[in-house]
Amino acid sequence: MARRQTTSLKKGIKDEVVKAFGADKFPSFFLVNPKGRLWLETDSAQELEQAFASICRTNAAISTADISGKLLVGDNEKKPLIQHFVYLLNHKQDTLKATKTDAFGDFTFDKVDTTENLSIRIAQTEKVKSSPIVFLAKLTGEIITEIRKTIKGDFEYKLLKTDIVILSPVEEGDDITLKYKKFEKSGLKNLSASENVYYESGKYSITLEGELVLDKVILILNTSTDVKLEVISHTDARGDDASNLTLSQKRSNAVIDYLSSKGIDKARLKAIGKGESDTKNRCLNGVDCSDKEHEFNRRTEFNFIKN
Repeated sequence: MARRQTTSLKKGIKDEVVKAFGADKFPSFFLVNPKGRLWLETDSAQELEQAFASICRTNAAISTADISGKLLVGDNEKKPLIQHFVYLLNHKQDTLKATKTDAFGDFTFDKVDTTENLSIRIAQTEKVKSSPIVFLAKLTGEIITEIRKTIKGDFEYKLLKTDIVILSPVEEGDDITLKYKKFEKSGLKNLSASENVYYESGKYSITLEGELVLDKVILILNTSTDVKLEVISHTDARGDDASNLTLSQKRSNAVIDYLSSKGIDKARLKAIGKGESDTKNRCLNGVDCSDKEHEFNRRTEFNFIKN
């Protein structure tokens, strides 16, 4: 009798879950905000943990965080604005923090209360006198926005909450599994996701760290058997152009070999090497860049294609 009551109770709870959240997989995990709104429903404990960590990172970035960025000037050839004072202001235009950019145009404001309305100001000097715009970028060199000259002659930009998250070192993009989950439910035919597949310098054999990323890709391909995959590898601009092109192709080939060794049909896979032909920041041949900027260009892209 007790067993039948328990079964009935469980069924009742399950029915309520289906009704409330539209759950279609059991067992399911739910991430719900304090007001009862559903953030995530999944049958993957790993996905739940990653989503929760992402929310924690975002919450940290909107309370107290270090804000780091890069300042660049110039129209076509953007150069770092070096040894230049930059100020952080509140809504009353009071200066909260002041610092100076380094040799790569990088700056950091430590332990900022990001619940305030914040602005960045760059004073007018001879270095920026002839420029109507200063570019605000991430430390990787990826440009976020333009800071334009005010009537007073200096440069000022009001930071959005999204800017603060992007400029915080705790900022991190969605895991490839989460990206694919969104793509799978959408009507899109292609998804391009960049990941750090680690290699030793100048080599193309897959490391243990790289295998951890590729194992996620294998799980996706095993689940979505009608999806094809292009693996596109990029290098930074350091070194010989032709050698970098060859190295990137070997790295893509190595990824394909690893995936096929785990049972993925090679007919579904394509290896592409682009060398340094598609840099995502200013770091072309002969340009002095930080390690962080070069690292931004060393990437492997996974282009998932629905049939």
